[in-house]
Amino acid sequence: MRRKNIFFLLLLLAVLMAGVVMTLGYPPRPRFFPLIVMSLCGVFVLVELVKTFRVTRESGSPDHEEGIDKNKQRRRKFAETTAWIGGFTLSIWLFGFVLGMPLFVLAYVVMNGEKWRWIILLPATMFVIVYVGFGLLLQSPLYEGWLFLR
Repeated sequence: MRRKNIFFLLLLLAVLMAGVVMTLGYPPRPRFFPLIVMSLCGVFVLVELVKTFRVTRESGSPDHEEGIDKNKQRRRKFAETTAWIGGFTLSIWLFGFVLGMPLFVLAYVVMNGEKWRWIILLPATMFVIVYVGFGLLLQSPLYEGWLFLR
C-alpha cells in the first residue's frame, strides 16, 4: 500500500509541476491565482510525501477480519472524499468562486456538526477572502458560475 501512495503522490506532483509550467505562459494577472493554488498544493503533496517516507511498518500482520474492516473503511472514506470533491466542483461550476466556495464550506461545516458560531464564521470568512482578497484587491478574474453566465 505504501508503494501505491508514493506512486500516486509522485504522479500528482508531476501533474502540478506540468500545470505550473503551462501557467507560466499566461499573461501576468491571469496566472497569479493558478500559480498560488498549484504551489500550495505542491507544498501539501511534498509534506505528505515526506510523511509517507517516514512511516514505519507496523509490527505483526493484521488478522483477516481486521483487514476486511480496514478495507471497508478505506472504501467508505474514498467514496466520501470523492463525493465532497464532486460537490465542490459542482458548486464552483454552478455558482462560481465567490458563492460556490462559501456554500461548499457551509455544507462541509454543517455536515460535520460544528457549532453555529463556526457555521456562520467560516463561510463568511471564505466569502471575504475570495471576494475581497481576490476579486477586489487583486482584481483577479474569477469564474462567475454557470447560473450567472446565462
